[in-house]
Amino acid sequence: RSLKAAASRRMSEEEPAAKRAALECLSRFGYADAHLSDPPAARERKLIDFVSVSGQRNQRLGLHLNLQAGGDYRDEYGRLLAWMAERPGSELRRFAFPLLAHCAIALLGRSEPAAAAAMLEAHSAEARNDKESALLARLHALPPAHALSADREVRALLSSRFPVACSSPSFELLYDFLTTQGLFLTERLLYQYFNIHSGSAPPAQAVV
Repeated sequence: RSLKAAASRRMSEEEPAAKRAALECLSRFGYADAHLSDPPAARERKLIDFVSVSGQRNQRLGLHLNLQAGGDYRDEYGRLLAWMAERPGSELRRFAFPLLAHCAIALLGRSEPAAAAAMLEAHSAEARNDKESALLARLHALPPAHALSADREVRALLSSRFPVACSSPSFELLYDFLTTQGLFLTERLLYQYFNIHSGSAPPAQAVV
């Protein structure tokens, strides 16, 4: 009985500390003290949502981390830009900047910070406005690979899809280029992180 009472007292003493640690962890994902006043069912739903989003984000980051061998993001991106340059004024240029951001994150996820920095520096002109320029600056300051999933900007990029309006014929042209040229890393990024809004506008003209 005395052992049971001692164990009960120890649990009572440890519970506030454990609760504080849990809340501190959850606060990094947007969980606030205000949620504590929600009904139990609402709190549980909120926690499940946080865990789900965190898991999906880490899974996406893991896809970058697992690609240790094979293709080169810098080479693929450079080839894609050269191909796009042959189509001046093409709507395909809308893909350039968000792909640059994801390529840089992928390189950081593979513990290649120098390659990521060089890529961002070489293609800084792809930023089309102040917001994108600010994101480039933020990407330059990203943390080491093991801390990427805790960065707010990275979380936002890896847990959402970038909307791009692109005609169906132009997208088919892009897809054909990626597959025939073997740019599979870029193709995977395209399908994972882009939300393509297709229309019937004329395709980007191919240059022979």
